[in-house]
Amino acid sequence: MRKLLLSVLLVGFLSGCGHPVTIGAVIWLLQGDKGKKRTHALKILPTTLPQGLKNAAYPTIQFTATGGSGTYNWTCTGLPTGLVFDPVTAQLSGTPTQGGNFSVTVTATDATKPTLKGSRMCQLHIVGIRILTTTIPDGCISVPYSATIQYEGGAAPFNWTWSGNTPATAGLALDAATGVISGTPTSGGNFSFTVTVTDNDGDTDDQQYTMAIKSVLITTPSLPDSYVDATYSQTLTAVGGTGALTWSWSGTTPPGLSLDSASGVISGNPTIAGNYTFTVTVTDSDTPPNSDSKNFTIHIYPDLKITTASLPDALIAVPYSQQVQATGGTGDFTWSFSTTPAIPSGSLTINSSTGVISGTPQVGDEGNYTCTITVTDNITGDSDTKDIPLKIKLVLVITTTSLPDSYVDATYSQTLTAVGGTGALT
Repeated sequence: MRKLLLSVLLVGFLSGCGHPVTIGAVIWLLQGDKGKKRTHALKILPTTLPQGLKNAAYPTIQFTATGGSGTYNWTCTGLPTGLVFDPVTAQLSGTPTQGGNFSVTVTATDATKPTLKGSRMCQLHIVGIRILTTTIPDGCISVPYSATIQYEGGAAPFNWTWSGNTPATAGLALDAATGVISGTPTSGGNFSFTVTVTDNDGDTDDQQYTMAIKSVLITTPSLPDSYVDATYSQTLTAVGGTGALTWSWSGTTPPGLSLDSASGVISGNPTIAGNYTFTVTVTDSDTPPNSDSKNFTIHIYPDLKITTASLPDALIAVPYSQQVQATGGTGDFTWSFSTTPAIPSGSLTINSSTGVISGTPQVGDEGNYTCTITVTDNITGDSDTKDIPLKIKLVLVITTTSLPDSYVDATYSQTLTAVGGTGALT
């Protein structure tokens, strides 16, 4: 912009419209530009800081800068007591001993170009105590109930309180010292409330919860996964209710499995792999009947099969490595391997995690073997075993690895060695 204005003034003067004021303006502009330095901003990362816990180690945060030479002078202000900033490594670490909200400003200045600098201000929240439990289970009328609110940090003793639509009206109580909600519900209902904990330093945290007290309650937490053609049997459980319970399900149920309405047993042999999510409902015999419903998911995996049909020959004194392949299952496998007859040196083994057969056969190992390979799924228990032939061959191999040096006129004698081959060696 200054260059454009200067050009206009000079053109005006040279065309005969010059005036001492015009000349003065040109000189002022030129003088005004002298000594001015432009400041460029470096980019500082990260842009946010994670929440910390008082008297607990804070995760090490590495600050970086871009847009300069790569060598910077670092400063940091606004930290709570206990946290430190290393101006050499630009790392923030330590154990905060002070809670609250802090405005932390980190500044980097280019070591070779001091006009290059940048700052980043981040809000840092250090809490004195933190509630970890985010949900609590439902309860059932006339069935003893207990749920403990977990937390971290804080200075004992603690004081627990709750507010809102609490299940105190249904017969439950919150222990002010331990944070345990317990009791035997006497009535049903839906409840939404806030639990607050205060420690000896006056630090607090709160968490909102919702729960229901029901007449009948499904207590099965989850159902195990399985695989195609497996024998599957799982019994659903419930508490409460009046008289006999009746079970039913709806949604996408696994083909090959069925639910017994009287016993709540899911059984059968899954026929199609896939993810299946469905709703199970239990109903009692009261008038009117009471019921509870819960969603479940079962993953049916393809049947586990070893697909490797053959193994390449192995050679004496030559390193061997071969991957055994399998399909189906969860992918979390354990492999085992044996041979008939046993390889004399035991030189070939299988990696139990990867299924790679490896090793270096030794002289005397040559022969024909049957490898019995088993893969087992660590999640579902599915397994497959396969016998694969393997031949270890003795080929002509020079076994001398090196020869010693010597000197002029010395008597030198070294014998080269080899294994394998047929007949005399030349």
